[in-house]
Amino acid sequence: MKNLLKIINTEKLGIFSFLVFLVFTPLLIKIRVVEDVYVEPLVPLLGLGLFFILLSQKRKMGGWWKTTKQIVLPNRLAILYFLLITVLLASFVYGYLLTGIFSSGDLLHLIKYALYFLPFPLAIYAGIFLRRRNVNTTLVLVILVGIITAIFSLVRIFSFIKSGGVVDFWEYSIYNRSVGALGQFFDPLSFTTGITGKAAHGTYGLYATVVLAVCLLITSRFREFSARWLTFFTMAAFIFYASILYTLSRGAIVTAGLVFVGWFVWMFKTKKIRVVVFTIVFLLISSVVLIWANPQVYQKFASTLRFLPSSGQISSNKWGDEWDVSLDPSSAGRLERWEKIIDTFKEKPLFAIFGVGYSTDNLQKFTGVSSTHSLFLDLWARGGILALLLAIAIWIYLLGTVFRFFFSGDSEVRTFGYLLFGFALGWFLDNLISGEQFFSDAPMIAFWGVLGLVESLRQIGKKSLDSAQDRTKVLIALTSADPGGAPQVVYDLLSRARSKDFEFVVAAPQGVFLQKFRKLGYKVFPIRLDRIRLDSFRKFLKVASRERVDLINSHGKGAGLYARKIGFILGVPVVQTFHGLHYDYRNRIARFLYISLEKMLARFTARFINVSSGQEREGLTMKLFPKSKSRVVVNGVDTAVVDRVAVNNTSFRRKLGLGSGDLVVTMIARFDPVKGHERLVGMLPELLKKIPNLKIVFAGDGERRSGTERLTKKLGVSSAVRFLGQRSDVFKIFKVSDAAILSSYHEGMPLTVLEAMACRLPVVGSDVVGIRDLVKDGETGYLVDLEHGSGQLIKSLSKLAKNSLLRRRMGESGRHFVENNFGVDKFVNATLKVYQQALLE
Repeated sequence: MKNLLKIINTEKLGIFSFLVFLVFTPLLIKIRVVEDVYVEPLVPLLGLGLFFILLSQKRKMGGWWKTTKQIVLPNRLAILYFLLITVLLASFVYGYLLTGIFSSGDLLHLIKYALYFLPFPLAIYAGIFLRRRNVNTTLVLVILVGIITAIFSLVRIFSFIKSGGVVDFWEYSIYNRSVGALGQFFDPLSFTTGITGKAAHGTYGLYATVVLAVCLLITSRFREFSARWLTFFTMAAFIFYASILYTLSRGAIVTAGLVFVGWFVWMFKTKKIRVVVFTIVFLLISSVVLIWANPQVYQKFASTLRFLPSSGQISSNKWGDEWDVSLDPSSAGRLERWEKIIDTFKEKPLFAIFGVGYSTDNLQKFTGVSSTHSLFLDLWARGGILALLLAIAIWIYLLGTVFRFFFSGDSEVRTFGYLLFGFALGWFLDNLISGEQFFSDAPMIAFWGVLGLVESLRQIGKKSLDSAQDRTKVLIALTSADPGGAPQVVYDLLSRARSKDFEFVVAAPQGVFLQKFRKLGYKVFPIRLDRIRLDSFRKFLKVASRERVDLINSHGKGAGLYARKIGFILGVPVVQTFHGLHYDYRNRIARFLYISLEKMLARFTARFINVSSGQEREGLTMKLFPKSKSRVVVNGVDTAVVDRVAVNNTSFRRKLGLGSGDLVVTMIARFDPVKGHERLVGMLPELLKKIPNLKIVFAGDGERRSGTERLTKKLGVSSAVRFLGQRSDVFKIFKVSDAAILSSYHEGMPLTVLEAMACRLPVVGSDVVGIRDLVKDGETGYLVDLEHGSGQLIKSLSKLAKNSLLRRRMGESGRHFVENNFGVDKFVNATLKVYQQALLE
């Protein structure tokens, strides 16, 4: 007895109960609760399964709420789904308050929709517990149960035809269509059975299509088919295909077709061309035989669009003028319903915002229709715009979840990805123009259950790869690899983060830093991340997938746009590093678009690194990210490297075209509009009147260099300016300078200011975010307002020009400030800590 208790526990009981519900539910007819509300007879096992699993994990996870949250809400897709149900429940209450009509059937439907989504999170949990072998056994059982239901349907149909029954595709009957056991119910109050309704054929067709996808997956795993297995799965596929055709449901047949398309794509990718040819021939022959045996299949499709001779006088010899296009009554009726609902929205705009309440009676009362035949229009009409937006978000996340399977390291999961993506597309189209099937019992249970099991296989495979891979792999994505703050910061990180815990690869556009990264021994992938290009997206996705990265750290707007989309697709956390919140603050439209995009991308970001406290405050004020996700990691400078640089002041100045008596003020920055080079040059005529020996040194390159050079000539100040171009000896340039300057309109945390301070230079900078975090006015330099003229700049530079002791004192203060607060090792450790936090989330 003790040994038995060791084998059986609450967790195993919960998983067993759930799997019995998932696998065997399609074999049993439904139970009628109230009029038009039916439940599966095994639904108590679903509840028991959930209860036992929660009970088994309650102590480990810390209480009922935390346990329920972790198991029932494992990802954003589950959160969005239950949020939609919550909104619809609130809409039900709103509908009752609106009309006073209490529709118990609609309330019970919502409760059932919540229950029948549970196979998704429970299947993830069960699959991870069962491991791969037992998951595959479960999938085989799903196929076997599906075969039983399909054979049952086909036997019933052919018996009906053989007995002389006439099949009419407009007459909904369990005898002339494939419905499995889904078309019948048992009423426990009257002890009678009955037929559930016309939608059973479409419901069964989608269920059978899910099982067909599982069957094709199992088939694709046999590299060399034995005669026995080939015969079994060929017959199974034929039975499923026949049962789907005989549902006479256009949505189910199209969905099955898309599943086959997904399978063909996978077969082509794996170079199994003979299997594709065999399957196509098999489908053609099967279709001919099945349609010959039951012509109603062809007639149903042919009835959708009919070309009738025009009743009017022909005024042209064109073929199209001689014919009118006629829709079948079902399709035409849907268009009429949609038109009535849209007319209601026009007449009563508040209904377009809040809906009429989740009540069929309310829908009939206010719109004149009892069903919409479109999932999205139905949710909009009943639950309002919020329900519609949630439904769209659910489908985006659903397709994204399936799309993520394409890039799994597990071939079985990748195969499922193509098959389930075909099903999801067909299901989406069916819901777009039908609306009856998203919340239908059998497809919900089967699809969400299978999706959960595949997701568990993906997680099992990922954990296996992670255990085989000793270190966490991080993909660094850069918007630019030209000289600048972001590439230099990444270089500092990569040159010091050679720990046993992290491995790095880099993706960036071509630039001088790519070669530097290669010299450090890292894999580098040249990808244009500074422009929106489909080819760049494809390459980035390929690199992230092939390298099996665990985390992406993006730097800059362009890289951040790509990284967060791809992180979502692959299920990889993304850390976005902002090197300044650069936007056109003068252009309101550009500012609005930038802020809106960043707010949307924030949902797909695990952590944000802000390079200064001022930048973080600005981002929080703009609501670009939540405080809980933001971390401040300041840049670092290795002062030991600075001190190793030796230079002869007189001779090096002479090389740069500078004299010993010049007041040399250096600005090292790329020529970008945000850096304000032209603004500074525009102030030089006034500055030179006060400081005749002033020489401004620009080191760097960029799009605005030529324009800045032309401006110096136009203003007649070119003799006071030196354009050095791109330089690799910035510390030497700083060491022969008297001061540093940065005239930016906006900054994050400019590395050039830290480097100047490390070289013991006073810094004059514009009083903006980023610079304000570094320069202590009057102590390590001066903060000046450049928005309102050159007055403060002239005053500050004049003080420095007249007093060499002041320059030296400020330089030493700046050096101490850098040593105490901006050590490069501190920067590296803080960055790796953010990575660890993002991975834990």
